[in-house]
Amino acid sequence: MTYTKLKEILDRYPHCFKTVKEKEEEFDRLVERIEKRPITFIRSDRVID
Repeated sequence: MTYTKLKEILDRYPHCFKTVKEKEEEFDRLVERIEKRPITFIRSDRVID
């Protein structure tokens, strides 16, 4: 894949290569902006088998 092709894909789909954590943080900021107040989100990082 050429650089220009990759750049076109990233321009069209900017969220395609984001990690789950980045997507969660972006969603958290969106909720805070909509609610117009600070919100503390709690997540468990433990893996439960």
